[in-house]
Amino acid sequence: MQDAMSSTPQYTESSHGLLLASRYFIILQDEKSDSALELMDQYQANNNAKIIILANPEDALALHQLSQAFKQACIGTYAIVCGDEYFLWQIKNKLLDYGLVSAEILLIKTPSPNKQIYCVHCFHLFQSSADKFCDCPQCHTSLFIRSHFSERLGAYMAVCANAEQIEEQTT
Repeated sequence: MQDAMSSTPQYTESSHGLLLASRYFIILQDEKSDSALELMDQYQANNNAKIIILANPEDALALHQLSQAFKQACIGTYAIVCGDEYFLWQIKNKLLDYGLVSAEILLIKTPSPNKQIYCVHCFHLFQSSADKFCDCPQCHTSLFIRSHFSERLGAYMAVCANAEQIEEQTT
């Protein structure tokens, strides 16, 4: 991909050396990933840590339970979120809605062949393993995947890859 822009997200490799917090919420997408296992080993014995496995960031019941847990949280609560890129940003946005600020949320990205893509032509969100080019499964536009990342959508922006050719054909 292109060189990182300021909108390309940066992630923490591990949770070692964190500031002390009064309470931790460890939110894991897959408890079997290396990063998740490391986090569970590090925080399982901590009485101030609650480990939550949330495989699907759109599971309404799990999100309700997460919301309830954060309603009882006090100042100094820190969230550590571990999962693929789409999961991280969906959960981070929920945590911001629950009242945490970005400085209280640590994102640890696990390796994934796929990334979330946003087609700016038809507004479709989909996953792709492509690095630079792919086709939108909804509008079938040939897309160029930019390094511009939307934190709100948890996706990379993709624009028409052959816009000049399409313009020439229409004139």
